Amino acid sequence: MTRTPQGIYVEGQLSADTPLQCTSCLSDYSQDLRIQLADLFVYPPPNPADRMLEVGEDHVLDLRPLVRDSMLLEVPIRALCRPDCRGLCPVCGADRNQEVCQHPNQDVDPRLSVLRGLLEEEF
Repeated sequence: MTRTPQGIYVEGQLSADTPLQCTSCLSDYSQDLRIQLADLFVYPPPNPADRMLEVGEDHVLDLRPLVRDSMLLEVPIRALCRPDCRGLCPVCGADRNQEVCQHPNQDVDPRLSVLRGLLEEEF
């Protein structure tokens, strides 16, 4: 933190772990989140552009809202426990990362059988 004529300039890097659930295999895992802060907190706040970036009348600099919002932006939209996660079997529900399914392949829905012909055509 650096004091400036306009307020307090906060610069730094924060990291945290958050528990998530994989969207493919539904297993729980821990995701590492890292953020960079480089913001000016103004005092006294004449008309601050962002209410989170002001030093309060009690002279307390509260970083919690800024850190919370920045960390939430780092949470992945599609959480994966690992990049090559194979997910769950659509037939039996087994975790394909841990076991190989032994059931036979199901026949194609008759409404989609025309599309199978496209796969068999040679170009």
